Amino acid sequence: MTDQDYLKLLNAKKFSDCRIQVEPYTHYCHKIILAGISEFFEGLLLKSPNLENGAYLLNDVSTETFCKFIRYAYTKNVKDFDKYSDSTIMELFECGSKWLVKQLASVCMELLKKRAESMACDGLLNLFEFSVKLNNNDLLVESKYNLIERFPASLNCYDALCMDSKAFEYYFKAIQGALPEVERFRMVQSYTEKTENSDGGGDEKCEE
Repeated sequence: MTDQDYLKLLNAKKFSDCRIQVEPYTHYCHKIILAGISEFFEGLLLKSPNLENGAYLLNDVSTETFCKFIRYAYTKNVKDFDKYSDSTIMELFECGSKWLVKQLASVCMELLKKRAESMACDGLLNLFEFSVKLNNNDLLVESKYNLIERFPASLNCYDALCMDSKAFEYYFKAIQGALPEVERFRMVQSYTEKTENSDGGGDEKCEE
């Protein structure tokens, strides 16, 4: 079967044997495909559906990202990945990590590492925060290296103050030696003032 054949199978509701609900849509899928690619889905599909309509609810992923994940699950095709935004690749990487799809996670990680070489400073800061969230040392090292080597004059920037508290703590330690100590502690003071003045506390995000 070709990729197109599998995509036709994905879109043929009458042949599906499970439904995955990712608000606001219900996706008609096939257990053998999902269980074959993911131990997470294998375990999930052995249980009874967690919704009254017979569907399985996933509430930790967007429909847009899940559609791309399902397309990969059915075709194993990564040609479109080069067209995806950095944020989409990060979301797919997170899906691959938490749903135990090692090949997907590996493809996304290598692509992010490659893209890091040309990311702007704000993109690298997003990647740094993301790597802390997922506790991924490879991406943490890559984003740290590119930030320090390519943007030494921008390490104490407003975007850095937009990180959540855990990522900022990692960042403060990561730039030790790359930024004068007085600048580092001014940055801490600015971060503290910002979080104290915000209603959302340390997890407030900057506007894009």
